Order: sequence, then C-alpha cells, then structure tokens
Amino acid sequence: RGVAYLISEGPLVRIGKVEFIGNDRNFVADGRLKTLIQSKPGILKYFLRGQLDRTKVQDDKEKLTAYYRSFGYFRARVDRELEYSDDGRWVTLRFVIDEGPRYVVRDVSVIGNEKFKKDTLESRLKMKSGDFFNVGRMNRDRGKLLDIYGGYGHVYADIKSETRFSETPGQLDVVFKIVEGAQYRIGKINVHIAGEMPHTRQSVILKRLSLNPGDIVDVRELRASERRLKSSQLFVNNPANGRPPEIRVRPLVESVANRRGRRGPSSRGQSPDGRGPQGPPREMVVDIFVTSKA
Repeated sequence: RGVAYLISEGPLVRIGKVEFIGNDRNFVADGRLKTLIQSKPGILKYFLRGQLDRTKVQDDKEKLTAYYRSFGYFRARVDRELEYSDDGRWVTLRFVIDEGPRYVVRDVSVIGNEKFKKDTLESRLKMKSGDFFNVGRMNRDRGKLLDIYGGYGHVYADIKSETRFSETPGQLDVVFKIVEGAQYRIGKINVHIAGEMPHTRQSVILKRLSLNPGDIVDVRELRASERRLKSSQLFVNNPANGRPPEIRVRPLVESVANRRGRRGPSSRGQSPDGRGPQGPPREMVVDIFVTSKA
C-alpha cells in the first residue's frame, strides 16, 4: 500500500585540493588548467563554497578535453579520481590527463573561390604547413577570409573551415570551403535619429561615414564608420539611456521589372576582378540608428 524511502545523506563533501597528473607543464601549467574548471576548493578556510558536484566534475572533464583538442591534441583523454579523507568530509579531486600526440598541419588550402586567386588567399593565412594545429589561429584565418570578401561587396560570403586527417599519423590538412555569394553595392542610406527633440542633422552623421551610395560595400569600412559614430560624443552609448550607434545592412528589394529596366553603373574597375561571376553587383540599404544627446 505504500513505499518508504530511508535516506542517509552522509557528510557534506568539500573539495580540499585539485591536482593534475600527466600534463606536459611546458605546454600548459596547472594554474592555467585551473582557470578552465568550475570544481575548486572553497574560500575562507574552505567553509564557503567548494562543495563536490559530480555534474560539474563531468563538465570539467569535457572542458579540459576540448581545450587540449583545440591545440591539436585530438587523442587527448581526461579522467578523474576522487581521494576522500578519513572522515569522508574532504576530497582531493585529481584529473588524470593523457595528452597523446600533437597534430601538425600538413597543408592549408582554400576551395570554392572564383573572385580571388587561390595563391592570393592562401598567402594571407597565418596558419602554415608544419605548424602545430591551433583552432584559434584557424578561426582567425577564417575571419581574415571573410574580411577579404566583405571588403569587395560579398557581404554574405559563407566560409567554413574543416580539418581532414591524413594517412600519416599526427598530420592533418586544413581546408577553407568558400561560397562567395553575390556582390553588393550601396543603394540607399537611411538615417534614424531617436531622442527627445533631436537637433542633430543627418549631414553630421553622413560625414562620419566612409561609404557613399554607389560604392561597393566594404564591411570593414562599415565597422570603422560605426566606431567613429560611437566615439563622436554626439550620441548615446549607454543602452540604458537609448539606442547606441548601430549600422545595419540589408538587401534592397526591388520588383523584377525594375531590376530588368535598371542597368545601373558597371562594377568594372573594382579590384581585383571587376565583375563577379554572378553579374553586376546588387544593391543594399544601409540603416543607421543613433540616439542624439541634443
């Protein structure tokens, strides 16, 4: 007719010490690894926080494993040991690390590029053949490629990075797959000024832009223009007081008849290849949002 559960909670277990075993301290010191984990001894003589949480310990194992793999230790394994004190109230948490071999980059390449030459793009990459793999450097190279394409109007270029393990143990290839997308030029610039009875003129804002209607969109210049607006001291930067300066871009939607009837300026003369493989540039709308202080 009923079930009774008898619970013996046992003592509250706190972490007295955290240790790392098996890690190469020439690569990463214990202090750095401790910053990656949540499981740590308490403070104020261990009586504030520091309770043992097995869920956090499992998360810490995964974080440490991901950290090693981000630096090319793709076979790294992390386990944990719990050593309890005699009274069962304190535990030494020990992470046992098997780093394994560190992978070296055999080759770095780009595929899917049409607007830029392969050699031009690969020369701009920091990761080179013979380097140890580093996911942070790979992501920075991907950002560099996005800036290159974004600087020539390919605002929606899609670039993915892949690692391909070779037959040779300890080596891999890094491949950047590029989908260039259409090229865009600036069609309209809309200025939206908020605030109580703002007196700021649109011309004041437009003077701080480095792009004009008809120009090929350069995402780097858009970011620089936004920084100039924020540093001008004319507009609210605190979100609590209003909308900080922001620049957004969106494709200009036109009817099919208008697109067929409008020839527009040619994109010839735009470095490096002029016309892209998908015809003349399409147009974008630039929306500028600010909150005036006056």
